[in-house]
Amino acid sequence: MREVLAEREFRLLIVARLVSQLGNQAAMAVMAFAVLGIGGDAADIGLVLGAESFALALALVVGGVVGDRVSRRLVMVGADLVRCGSQGGCAALLITGQAQVWHLVVLQVISGIAAGVYLPAVTAIGAEASTPENRKDANAVRSLVIAVSTIAGPAIGGLLTVWVGPGPALAVDALSFLVSASLVLALRIGHAPAPTGRRVLAQARDGWREFTARRWLWSVTVLAAFCGMAVFAPVMVLGPVILGNPAAWVTVLTALGIGALVGGVALTRVRPRRYLRWVVSGALLLLPLPVLLALHAPLPALVVGAFVLGVEQSAHWTLWQTTLQHRVPSDMLARVSSYDWLGYYGFGPLGYLLAPAAAIRVGNTPTLIAGAAIVLTLAVTLLMAKEISR
Repeated sequence: MREVLAEREFRLLIVARLVSQLGNQAAMAVMAFAVLGIGGDAADIGLVLGAESFALALALVVGGVVGDRVSRRLVMVGADLVRCGSQGGCAALLITGQAQVWHLVVLQVISGIAAGVYLPAVTAIGAEASTPENRKDANAVRSLVIAVSTIAGPAIGGLLTVWVGPGPALAVDALSFLVSASLVLALRIGHAPAPTGRRVLAQARDGWREFTARRWLWSVTVLAAFCGMAVFAPVMVLGPVILGNPAAWVTVLTALGIGALVGGVALTRVRPRRYLRWVVSGALLLLPLPVLLALHAPLPALVVGAFVLGVEQSAHWTLWQTTLQHRVPSDMLARVSSYDWLGYYGFGPLGYLLAPAAAIRVGNTPTLIAGAAIVLTLAVTLLMAKEISR
């Protein structure tokens, strides 16, 4: 970890990611209170948060093309500034008492589009921020940052909301993107690629061909999409209902975050050989928690299941990002990663809609067991493929 953090470009990039990720996670907590504060209800909260996720998914493919056409550093700076403006706009409307739900929806759509452009660029620039031999450790540190922000971000957002109110809290979130932009601007990497005469749609098709030509790539993306849709989303939706105790559910979520933190640290120490095999087999570690929830297991067992799930999340992200950076050509990395991100952000949120509908129709237990069975079948099938096992 010391070797990775000694690299100037990576150090700037990781601090920028930490600041912006803390802002993202804090904003999700703040936005819920903001919607309730202007007279909205749970459906309005879902609408505001869902608007950002939906816009992000729609923007990913275009973001991938942009990240392979122009300076990735400037793309990230521009996206940070747009998100600074959108969150600042929400803050201003709330502080002045003018905010309505539709205002927040529109501004979150803008924020989501910026995030969709940002993600492929940051994936691609990550390959330049550290030396090839340090990429795995660099990605482990990034997963550590995600884990820390997942734990600390909502707490910061909640405290700011209590202390100063939703409007000023979102103003702090806007400031976090400004800080991130200034750090990214100082990078010496991520310059514009060689000019190309190909049009945007042609480059998007090129990225799709590169994505689909690698069976190991699209098959793992499909697996990750089903992990989000059939396991993670049902757990997040049905877990609080099954437990019926907010304190118990917070305990489970805390264990998940601690597991992600431990996983991030562990991956800076462990050097597995067959990354793809670890990525696919790791999906099996997601299954204990939904099964335990389905069986109404006691809280200590759920805590262990959540901890294991958190470890797997960090391990998957670290090893998968490293695999992409090693195996996909640099000039195609933003476009290819955009389709990979689309698998998660396009299908993952669908689980939040399908899980409650399935639970109403067949019950909580069958819904959770069915999701675990789907992921188990996909993972075992992939482990038998030559591209994964070698």
